[in-house]
Amino acid sequence: MSKIDLNKGVNLKIEGEIGKYQTIPVDSLIKIGQHFQELVLSLAKYDLSEAEGIDLNNFKLELSGFQKGSAVPQFSFTNRIQTTLNDYKAQREQINEKLTGLFEVANSGDYLSLKKIYKKRVARNEIVSRLHDFVNSFGDSPVEIVGGGKTMRRMFKVQKFKSHIKNELIEKPAKSTEEKIEETTVGSIKVTREGGKVIRKKVVEIYDDGHTSLSYSTNEIIGNSLKYELNHPLRCLFFKKDEVYIIQNELLDIMGTGNSQTEAEHNFFKAFDYCYMRYNNPKITLSRRLVGIRDILRAIVKNVKRA
Repeated sequence: MSKIDLNKGVNLKIEGEIGKYQTIPVDSLIKIGQHFQELVLSLAKYDLSEAEGIDLNNFKLELSGFQKGSAVPQFSFTNRIQTTLNDYKAQREQINEKLTGLFEVANSGDYLSLKKIYKKRVARNEIVSRLHDFVNSFGDSPVEIVGGGKTMRRMFKVQKFKSHIKNELIEKPAKSTEEKIEETTVGSIKVTREGGKVIRKKVVEIYDDGHTSLSYSTNEIIGNSLKYELNHPLRCLFFKKDEVYIIQNELLDIMGTGNSQTEAEHNFFKAFDYCYMRYNNPKITLSRRLVGIRDILRAIVKNVKRA
């Protein structure tokens, strides 16, 4: 069985309109490379079994070669490695295996089989979309995945991925059924309920008199690629200063700011994710204060898994 190895490089033999002059237009190359990159990052996001120590920067691609004959660009994993707690080489091997499986599906043209491979809606929706975008980035030009060297032996042929097949695979999430603005003494909050259950609270306005703040709490933190499940709700200050929304946890010395609650929350989660990964990296020397914060983080976090 042919196997993809992005460490050595994946060669895309592009014929037809795009590759007929043994060259590739720049806009086509950018589109192909971008969609290939997004596909690989989605595999890293959803298919790596152990979430701890994953840095998506280690799964970025680079254009590493080009051959004529048809137009044959080669894409490889980047050599710009980021230090993680886990073995990035083993993680890359898993992605090579998953990508091999996807190209086997593309070779057969049986894209509906992705529903059996990816049973969880969120993962299937994203990977199906990424694969569809990649396959269709070539337009009507025939494409093969080929081996390196002068022979360019065919490993996989990329079959068309039609939009109606993609739509059969995509599962839409349930829609929120109710949104209501609730007033508090220090601001107004939009509460979203589904089936009577509160699934989201968003601050619409803070009555800013320079002294008031809301209490913000969350049971989970979603970083760049990881989700942290917490033993207890993490309570923080939430306030507005000079039109900037701020979420702050003084105990952990973590803060997120933004022009909206969503942006502040996103930046707070990114800061939490960065601190957790950095403070738990055995290669980094911590001060006594940071060791204390690390121990608190370990006590707060119940479980870490893929987002």
